[in-house]
Amino acid sequence: MTTAEAGAPERLEWEVRLWERDPPKRARLFAVVAAIGVASGYAFGLVLGILSVFFLLGSTMEFWYPVRYRLDAQGASAKVGISVTAIEWRSVRRAILGEDGVKLSPLEKASRTAVFRGVYIRFNRNREEVLEFVRRRLPEDAAFLG
Repeated sequence: MTTAEAGAPERLEWEVRLWERDPPKRARLFAVVAAIGVASGYAFGLVLGILSVFFLLGSTMEFWYPVRYRLDAQGASAKVGISVTAIEWRSVRRAILGEDGVKLSPLEKASRTAVFRGVYIRFNRNREEVLEFVRRRLPEDAAFLG
């Protein structure tokens, strides 16, 4: 272990509140969900209208609850509400740097299903700290793109 690694944290934890980054987006999203709920209720009945609202709110959960990120010796995870997305470091084949985060993917090559695989880790004023942690933990055969 080098001197730099000796002082490095063994775990990073933080949260991101997407609605704070773009407050009008949350209001527009709520209006769309409400409109779809009303339209579904009118077209298909009250029960399906309510169900459509619950499904839409569930699929947009990160705009209603904070996303909690954790990087540790085992892997990376993102938790929002009761939903947890995680990946172990040994499973990461590519790290793809984005504008506001880094995607940890188990796929070696890009594919149509790549957006559904892996964990996207958003930065919150901790970009360099997160990138350093990811670079130290990536397997030797993993690619860092970006």
